Amino acid sequence: MSQASAASGPQEEPAGMDSEAQLLTSLQEIPNISKCWLRPAQADGLSLTVQFSQRNLPSNSQRKYLQTAYIPKGFAGDYELTPSFPNELKDVQMLSVSPSGKRMLVVRGGNEGNSCTLETWMGNRVTKEMVVPKKLHGSVYNDGWFGSGAVWTANESRVAYVAEAPAAVQTPAWGGLASSPRANSEEESSEKTAAAPKTWRGIGEWQEDWGELNVGKAPPSLYVLDLKRWNVKAVKGLPPDSSVGQPEWTPDGHLPATSLHRRIYAVSLVPFGTAP
Repeated sequence: MSQASAASGPQEEPAGMDSEAQLLTSLQEIPNISKCWLRPAQADGLSLTVQFSQRNLPSNSQRKYLQTAYIPKGFAGDYELTPSFPNELKDVQMLSVSPSGKRMLVVRGGNEGNSCTLETWMGNRVTKEMVVPKKLHGSVYNDGWFGSGAVWTANESRVAYVAEAPAAVQTPAWGGLASSPRANSEEESSEKTAAAPKTWRGIGEWQEDWGELNVGKAPPSLYVLDLKRWNVKAVKGLPPDSSVGQPEWTPDGHLPATSLHRRIYAVSLVPFGTAP
C-alpha cells in the first residue's frame, strides 16, 4: 500500500476531537450551586454559605466545596461581596444545617464494617461523633429524589434522613478459621481472640435499583438520629417491599414520607433531557 493511500485511509480519531475535548473541559469547569444557607450574623447582618459542585474529569468524580460571604444590613447589591476562600468537602456525603443555623450535621463516608460517620457541629467545633455500622444501614441517600439532606424537628432534638436499608439476610463470612463442632465455650472464646485470616462476605441476592443516580444501591429507608439520647434507630412500621424517602417533620412530631413499591422501578429517575 502506498503512503498516499495509507494517509487517506480511515482514521482512529475523527477530526476535531481535540477542540471538542477542550470545549467539554471548559464546560465542566463551570461550577453548579447545589445548596445555600442564610444565617443571622453580627451587626444584624447575614452569613451566606453556598455549596458548589464541579466535575472532576481526571478522577471522574464530583468536587464539592463551600464558600461563605458576609452580607451587611441594608445591602442593596450595589457592590460585590468578598467571599471566603473555597473549603473543599472531602469524603462528605451530606450536610444539613439546623433551623436555627447554629448546628450542623455532617455525614462522612465510612470504612470497612461501617457505613458512615455522623458528626454534629456547633460554632467551630465538633460536639459529638458517631460511627454507624453497616448492619444498621448503608450509605445515605442525598440524590435530590429520595433524600435531599436531612430534616430537623423544630426544637432540633431529632434529625431524620434516608439511607440504604440493610440486607435482610447476611451472607456467611468466608476465609476465616473454621469452628470445631465439638468446641466448648473456652475454645470458642480463644478462637475469637486468636489471630486469623481476613474474612469476606458476599453481596447477597441481586436486587433491582433505581438507575443512574442510585446504581447498585439498596432500597432507601428512613432513620432518625436522636440528639438527646445520641442514637440512631430505623423508623418502624414502613410498608414492606417499598422504597421510602422525602421525609418531613410535622409540628406535632410526626414524620410523613413518600413510599414507592419496589416493583414499580423506573428506567431512570432523571429525565432524559437533563441526564448527564
